[in-house]
Amino acid sequence: MIDLVNFEYFNFQITPKEYLKFAKEDLKDNSNRALINALSNAKRSIDCLIESTLKGLSINIENNISPEALNFCNKVLNGKDKGIMPNTLKLFNALGLAPSILITEVRFLRNVIEHEYKLPKREDVIRAIEVADLLINSVESKKIKSCELLITDKSYNKGILFDLSYESNRFNLNSVEMPDATHLSRKSSYSFHGDELIYYYFLRAMIIAEQDEDELFEVIKLLISEIKPTLSIKHIKCKMH
Repeated sequence: MIDLVNFEYFNFQITPKEYLKFAKEDLKDNSNRALINALSNAKRSIDCLIESTLKGLSINIENNISPEALNFCNKVLNGKDKGIMPNTLKLFNALGLAPSILITEVRFLRNVIEHEYKLPKREDVIRAIEVADLLINSVESKKIKSCELLITDKSYNKGILFDLSYESNRFNLNSVEMPDATHLSRKSSYSFHGDELIYYYFLRAMIIAEQDEDELFEVIKLLISEIKPTLSIKHIKCKMH
């Protein structure tokens, strides 16, 4: 059986799915109070999901996200998405954890919530609940199955392996050599502490690997150019094995 990385931070007393359940139950009542509670619980579901997912990936967000995480976001996001707020949502987007259309819907929801003293429309509350539901399913679908990303240079029969240590629950970077196509030997290993630029690159590459090959190649090029700054991105060629 192939192991899964669950992403989820388990120290919260209430989960995103429970908040979503509360929102759906609130919506069964047609009162104004129920509409407000349903909208608030849908937002809590989304906020809880984003925070628990990032923490589950060992990313420290206690005092907002770090300068390294913001640097990563600016390198992989386009001009419009660089303005996403809050920064946790921006990083969630940059890691490829949800399609852009869902991120747009989350931003719409936040705008609805900000009208603090305005009664939400029922259709907006239903939309918010659907967004929370889709976002939870999106993260579920992106659980990392192989937990490994191997980048090799066939010219030298060497490469780097990004994988998860289940004993420490931390991601590692390994220097590897491949004497032939079927053998791989690890030469050295480094454990990420969760707040390094190339760590974010590796996470994005693993999360989007099976969804978007073009985006995967782009992030690998950025990753390689970060590891070896003297190598121009335009000279980096990628190919799936």
